[in-house]
Amino acid sequence: MDRPEPGSPLPATLRDLLANRTTATDDGHLIWTGPMDRTCPYIKAGRTRYAVRRLVLQEHWGRGLFGDVTTSCRIERCIAPDHLLDEVGRHNHDALDVMLAALDQAMPALLAREAAHRAVAA
Repeated sequence: MDRPEPGSPLPATLRDLLANRTTATDDGHLIWTGPMDRTCPYIKAGRTRYAVRRLVLQEHWGRGLFGDVTTSCRIERCIAPDHLLDEVGRHNHDALDVMLAALDQAMPALLAREAAHRAVAA
C-alpha cells in the first residue's frame, strides 16, 4: 500500500471518505466500517490504495512513521488516533509499562519510608 509523504495533508476527498466510513463508540474507539485487507483497514482513492491506520496516525502526529501501525486497544477495526502506534510508539508504550510496573513494586517501600520520616519529624 502507498505511504503518504511525512507532513503531507490528506486530500479533502480522503478525509471525507474516512469520516463517512467510521463509527465512534461511547468508550473512545473509532470503528472503521469500510473495506479491510485481512486485518488492515484500507481506503482507495482513484487507483491508489491507502492503509487507513497509517493515514490517520500520520495526520495526527504530523511526522513520518516507522514500521507497521497497529492498535494498542487490540480492536482490529479501531482507527482512533490515540489507539494507534507505530514502531516508535510501541517501543515507548512498552518502556512506560516497564517503568510503571517498577513504580508499583517500589511504592509500598517508598510510602513506608515517607511515613517513618514524618513520624521522626513530628
